[in-house]
Amino acid sequence: MIKPQFSNNEIYHIYNRGVEKRNIFLKEADFKRFLDGIFIFNTFLPVTFNGADRIYKEKENINRQPLVEVISFCLMPNHFHLLLRQKRESGIPLFMQKLCTGYSMYFNKINNRVGSLFQNKFRAVRIATDRHLFYIPHYIHMNPLEIMNINVDKKINAESIVNKLVGYQWSSLSDFVGEYRYPGIESQKFIKEFFKNSASYKIKLKEWITEGGREDVEEVGIDFDPSL
Repeated sequence: MIKPQFSNNEIYHIYNRGVEKRNIFLKEADFKRFLDGIFIFNTFLPVTFNGADRIYKEKENINRQPLVEVISFCLMPNHFHLLLRQKRESGIPLFMQKLCTGYSMYFNKINNRVGSLFQNKFRAVRIATDRHLFYIPHYIHMNPLEIMNINVDKKINAESIVNKLVGYQWSSLSDFVGEYRYPGIESQKFIKEFFKNSASYKIKLKEWITEGGREDVEEVGIDFDPSL
């Protein structure tokens, strides 16, 4: 995939998977380390990652000069999705380089391995329309269904599906619906600007599930790879 030219204040769907589709998160500490990296490396300033096993739940009271605004995310065993708004020139490429390099070094060290961890540097799709922007968080947040063995085509109760998805620990969905798990990582501005509030987002997600959202994914041109 040819990456788009990244522009400030534009929003991009960023995703990548493990080389040869291998798992990149093997245990809980791995997921936590990647989430820590999303916070720690999102700054124009020099940083030192001391390796502490913690997830940032509150923003530090310092001028971090962020590279990107993290809108939503979902981490799966062999891949990840991020929805980012670029805040500084070349902010997304720099942020992703720091995030993926830092995590790869950690993963290789604790697993006594060498070589590339990710299949590519990363893939990026610019969010070009409001329709695309409306549906992409739903698509990102519904990724865990594949490891929950839930098929939305069976028209399972949407409320039940959303509750199961909210319970998935490595996604920003809980924050989108008002059950704040990672308030120090992702921005709440997007929800207020585009969905008004968390209750509205939850309603829209249930409607999308009920009406069959995968067709919308194809319509808005998301680079969807079911084997990802």
